[in-house]
Amino acid sequence: MDRIPLRHGWQLKPREPALALSDESSAAGWLPAQVPGGVYETLLATNQIPDPFYGTNEIDVQWPAERDWLYRCTFSLSAADLEHGSIALCCDGLDTFATVFC
Repeated sequence: MDRIPLRHGWQLKPREPALALSDESSAAGWLPAQVPGGVYETLLATNQIPDPFYGTNEIDVQWPAERDWLYRCTFSLSAADLEHGSIALCCDGLDTFATVFC
């Protein structure tokens, strides 16, 4: 099986603690994200926060560190890919705590 790099199509949104992860699949609230990358980079690129390196903005953008965040990416496998006995999903560079599910 060939490698399928998952560099495009990533999205990010804050996790809603009251919802089960399976309920987070709605289209609402997802922002386009770059991977590799981070929450602050996505929030800055999508104009959700001011530049944290300008003036005293760092004080105003502490809230993302207090939230849990979800990333998602959709990809397709061919019938030939699915014929293999197993498929490995390799996630290089996950930071801090992460739960990966398919």
